[in-house]
Amino acid sequence: MEYYELTYLALPSLKEEELEEVSKKIEELIKEGKLEKKERAKKQKLAYQIKDESQAFLVSLYFQAEAKEIASLEKYLKEEERVLRHLIIKNKPQKEEKKRSEKPSIFRSSQKPKVELSDIDKKIEEILEE
Repeated sequence: MEYYELTYLALPSLKEEELEEVSKKIEELIKEGKLEKKERAKKQKLAYQIKDESQAFLVSLYFQAEAKEIASLEKYLKEEERVLRHLIIKNKPQKEEKKRSEKPSIFRSSQKPKVELSDIDKKIEEILEE
């Protein structure tokens, strides 16, 4: 199974029940997979109009699924009139992302050398004498 992220825009005129119905149908299509995280629908102003709409509900889902499930999910999203746009991307497992972000950067030293004030004074005197 692969990790995926689905983000879609739903019509802003949808009632809460209709939005929940669309969401449940999408979750049903991920039947063999595992829903990891679902972000609550937020009404957003769009940067440009999509199908004469300037606002939409933005919903994101993070899940595991097989490739065959993605094909049926993609087909449903294309046919669903209440979904303006959608994007499905293959994602990395969240555990790996945390490990990667915890590693120190090669550009940042975890221990900064301490410099004594007397060393700074000596260096300044050496520079000024030259």
